[in-house]
Order: sequence, then C-alpha cells, then structure tokens
Amino acid sequence: MKSLFKFVFLLFLAGLAAMAVASIVANKRLETMSEEEIRAYLDAKLGDKIGDGQLAKIQDAVIGRVHGKRPSADHYIQDVEEAVDELRDVAEAATDSPDAVDENSDKGPTE
Repeated sequence: MKSLFKFVFLLFLAGLAAMAVASIVANKRLETMSEEEIRAYLDAKLGDKIGDGQLAKIQDAVIGRVHGKRPSADHYIQDVEEAVDELRDVAEAATDSPDAVDENSDKGPTE
C-alpha cells in the first residue's frame, strides 16, 4: 500500500513538471507572435467554444499579459542616446586640446 502511494505521488509530481514545461513553452510561443497572430491563434482554439464577447476579453487579457511584460524599448533608446552624447562630448574635448595630458599618465600601474 505504501508503494502505491509513492507511485501515485511520483505520477503527481511528473504531471506537475509536465504542466510547468507546457506552460513555459506556450508562453515562449506567444511571445514571438504579433497581436494579430495571437488573436487568430486564440480564435482557432476557443472560437467555437465561447461567445465573441468573451473571446475578445480573453484575447485582450492574453495580449496584455504577453506584451505587457516586455520592457519598453524607449527607455533603452534614451540611455543609448545619452551615452552617445557623452562620448561625443568627450571626443570633442579630446580633439580640441590634443596637448592635454592626464596627470596620472606618467605613473605606472597602481597596485
């Protein structure tokens, strides 16, 4: 009887692991799809089982969840533009005064 419980418990754990893997794979698949592709995919899966209003709510929720967790590219673009501006300023300063020497340049490596 004890071995039966162990076997059932192991089957339960294997089922949980399989569900977790399936969920991760489904999320990865949805992340690569555009909004129209997600809507078409969900319509094909759920269209004949639920009404149009409910389908639209589910589609909006899934799209919001999938695309909502992606970080905004605007933030990264702004950071890169600021870094480029700083590098441009440094390059301009270096070309304006080529005789400027760093005060630590004649010293060897510090330990």
